[in-house]
Amino acid sequence: RGETRPLSPLKLTPLPPSPVACNVQLQGLVPSTDSHSGWYRKWGQVTGYGNGGPGSVYRSLAGQNATLIYDNLNSNIVGTNQLVQAIETPAGVDVFIRNGARFTHPAGHVPGLVFNVRGDLTIGDGGLIDVNGCGFPGGQGWGRGSNGTQQTLGGAGGGYGGLGGASLNGAPGGNPYGSDMQPTDLGSGGGTSFVGGLGTSGGGAIRLSVGGILTLSGSITANGTSISSCGNTQTQGGPGSGGSVWITAGSIVGNGTISAAGGSGCAGAGGGRVAVYSCARTLPASHISSLGGTGYFGGTGPYAGNANPVYLETALITQQPISTVSCELADAVFDVAVIGPGPYTYQWRKGAVPLSDGPTATGTLIIGAASPRLTLRGITAADEGSYDCIVSTACGGIPSTVATLLLSRPCSVADVVGTDGGPRVCGDSTVDGADFIAFINSFSVGDATIDPIADIAGGGETGELPDGTIDGTDFIAFINAFAIGC
Repeated sequence: RGETRPLSPLKLTPLPPSPVACNVQLQGLVPSTDSHSGWYRKWGQVTGYGNGGPGSVYRSLAGQNATLIYDNLNSNIVGTNQLVQAIETPAGVDVFIRNGARFTHPAGHVPGLVFNVRGDLTIGDGGLIDVNGCGFPGGQGWGRGSNGTQQTLGGAGGGYGGLGGASLNGAPGGNPYGSDMQPTDLGSGGGTSFVGGLGTSGGGAIRLSVGGILTLSGSITANGTSISSCGNTQTQGGPGSGGSVWITAGSIVGNGTISAAGGSGCAGAGGGRVAVYSCARTLPASHISSLGGTGYFGGTGPYAGNANPVYLETALITQQPISTVSCELADAVFDVAVIGPGPYTYQWRKGAVPLSDGPTATGTLIIGAASPRLTLRGITAADEGSYDCIVSTACGGIPSTVATLLLSRPCSVADVVGTDGGPRVCGDSTVDGADFIAFINSFSVGDATIDPIADIAGGGETGELPDGTIDGTDFIAFINAFAIGC
C-alpha cells in the first residue's frame, strides 16, 4: 500500500566499554529502509550491560508525509543515541521520538545537539532530547564555580544564565555569560573543594528547529548535574549550571517539559538559558524553565543558584539597520537579521515606499532590495532619507527600526581632505594641516585633470565652485577659508 525509498543505511559506531547506557554513537544519521525489532546490547566492563540506542524506521505511504520513527518500545528502558554532527531531515518527513528513545550529544561537544526537522516533530511519552550534564566538566567553563580554599573549603556552583550559588564558607559562584535570545553555549562546571572533591558538569546545548508542529509530551532538557548529597559541606565540589535550549517551531503543542536547570548541592548552580520562538504555542509557559539549583539548607539565599528568565517570542529582528553618513558617489549599506519561524522574505523601503533592484533616476544602483542586506551604490543627494525593512516570517510581518542616510559634505572650501584621507567628496568636518598639505601638493601639480583637490573656486555665478583650473583664485580662496576654519 505504499512505496519504499532506498536510502543509505544507518551508521552506528559502538562507544568504548562503559557502565552507563550511552552505548551507540551516530556518526551520520541517515534514514534507513532497514528495521530492527530487538535491542542493541553492549556489555560494560564494570556492571552488567546497557541498552544501545534505538535504530530508525523510515516509512513512506503514498499521498502522506513520510515518517522517521525512533521508538525504544519501552519507556522504562532508555536507549541513547549520541549525535556528533547536525541532523537535517527533508521537507515532507515527520519525525517521532518516543518510548525511551533518547538523543544527546557527547560531553563537552560543540556546537552541541543540532536537529533541524523541516516537517513535524513529535516527542512522545517517554521520548527525550536530553543533554543533561553534557556541558563543561567540573572546574571548567566561562562561568565555572570558584574552587574551595583553606578558608572557603567547599566548591561553588557554576553560572551561565544565572549566577552560581556560593559555597557555605563563601567561595563565590560562577558568573553569567552568553545570549538570552540566541543561547548556544555549554553550561559551566562547579568548583572543586579544597580537599579535592570534584565539581559536576554543566548542561549541554540544544538547537532545535521545526518547520511545522512540535508536539511535546516527553522532555527537552539541558540540566546541570547535581551533587548527590550535601553531607559534608567542606569536602564537596559544586554542581554544574544549566545549559542552552534554543527552539524555533511553527507551533508548539502538548504538555511536556523544557528545562535548563542548574544542579543542586551544598551550593546551587545557576540556571541555563532557554529561548523559544513560535508563531503559536499552547504548551504552558510554566512547563518551560531555567531554574537555579538549591543550595545549603535548600533555600533561596546566597547558597542557591539564580534562575534565568526564559525568552519566549514569535519572531524577532536581532540586527537593526544603522543610520549612516556617507560620501557622495560612495556606497551605503544597511543590514537586518531575524530569528524565529521561517521562511523569511525581505522588503526594503525608502520613506515607506518599497524599493526594487536596479538604477534610480539619479544613477544610484540599488542592490538587495529583497534581501537581508541593502546596498546603494554611488549615492547622490537624492538618496538621503529614511530607510527600513519589512521582514515577513511564518508569524507575519515585522518592521525594522528606521535608519537615516545623510551625505557628508565639506564644512568649508578649505576642508579638502575627506574622511578617508582622499579628495573632498565628503570632507572630514575639520580644517587642519592635512588639508593644507593636500592643497599645496595639488596646487603644485597645477592640473585639475590630474589632481583636482586644489580646484575649489572660480566657477559658478559667485565663483565659489570648481572651474576646472587651478590658479591664484583657488589659492586666495583656500588661504582665506583656512584662516576661518570650520
